[in-house]
Amino acid sequence: MMAIGSTLFLMGPMKQLSNMFAKTRVIATVVMLSALVLTLCSAFWWRKNVLALMFVIIQFCAMTWYSISYIPYARDAIVKCAMESFLRQTFTKRRKSSYNPIKTQCSYLNLSVLNI
Repeated sequence: MMAIGSTLFLMGPMKQLSNMFAKTRVIATVVMLSALVLTLCSAFWWRKNVLALMFVIIQFCAMTWYSISYIPYARDAIVKCAMESFLRQTFTKRRKSSYNPIKTQCSYLNLSVLNI
């Protein structure tokens, strides 16, 4: 609430609302506001602390995603890094125990090792 309030102060309420519900930010805004309401309900009305913590984490992730949308190409870079990391961990084979990183690096760089 403080982060939204601070941007309301800086940009003005109407410009902030139009920015929040822009095409690129509407999903993050809806998730963040829903998580905010559910956080308050689970903390004060339902009195479920674990559920409130879960909604706080969702709210934090949505607010981060919303904030990143103001940086050009940041969302694309984050999605690309996450996908490459996920694919690398999922589809790479485990190396044999006889794997020698120095030998592999030398063959990759086409360097020859002198035998003295």
